[in-house]
Amino acid sequence: MFEIGVGQTLSVVDDWVGVVFRDSYVNDGHHPVDDAGPVFVNRGTVSITSASERYSIDNWVRGIDHERGAFFMNAAFVNAADATFSVSHTSLTGKATGFYSGSWSGDFTNHGLFRVSSAHIAIGIENWNGNFFDRTHSNNFHFENSGQLSVVGATAAYGALFYNGAFATNSGSISVTGGQRAWGSCCSGTRPS
Repeated sequence: MFEIGVGQTLSVVDDWVGVVFRDSYVNDGHHPVDDAGPVFVNRGTVSITSASERYSIDNWVRGIDHERGAFFMNAAFVNAADATFSVSHTSLTGKATGFYSGSWSGDFTNHGLFRVSSAHIAIGIENWNGNFFDRTHSNNFHFENSGQLSVVGATAAYGALFYNGAFATNSGSISVTGGQRAWGSCCSGTRPS
């Protein structure tokens, strides 16, 4: 487990990812070790900011990412009740994402303030987990928000994009503001009953 404690601050400036989950692979080099999922707990302040144009063709900055585009199924991100996690891109072509994961996604829990802003496109949560045919639900993406999820993009803003579905619980607030487009959440894919 990696933890930012109460009163501690982690600042990342002009890098394309603030927190990277690294994986452990079994001998075949392709499949993640299920019980090796890292856990990141923020009880303080994490700030990832960029004004740069140089990091990728799409000019993204991401708060939390995995080095190969996917987390572990047993990984987790927790933003505690008094914690702040913020991602900001100030370039006019910049895009900011707070939490990104491809397949084998870890869970997302926010009890504090999770804020993403961009002078172009902002995305709070982007998840591509596709395990909805797992009837045990052990490998499905779980999203829980009891705090504040705030996403602001000058051109467009998306609160939570669950491309292959999710188990989502919101008892907090999700605020999404976009100049031309704003979606609170978008969920595609279904889970069989």
